[in-house]
Amino acid sequence: MAQIHSRIPHINLRDTPLPPSPVLKAAGVKSRATLHRGARYCSVLLSEGVITIAPSENKGARGGFLHLDPIEIPEDASDAEFGAALERAFAACR
Repeated sequence: MAQIHSRIPHINLRDTPLPPSPVLKAAGVKSRATLHRGARYCSVLLSEGVITIAPSENKGARGGFLHLDPIEIPEDASDAEFGAALERAFAACR
């Protein structure tokens, strides 16, 4: 077994650049740390006549986003109600 391992080159991934991420490219940044700096994220889901908007807490590049208490509004909410719910959700983001 040692002979097999001796023929496989060791690659130090810390010194090897990762391929470009489509998300990073779309955001115009070069690292996840830059992407997360100051970012706010809300998910929006429509299910069974209810729109659920979940704000999140930004835990950084390694921790990702942690969902907080969601805001729910009816599917037939007005544009103004939907906009107000989005504003509340983004204000709740940390």
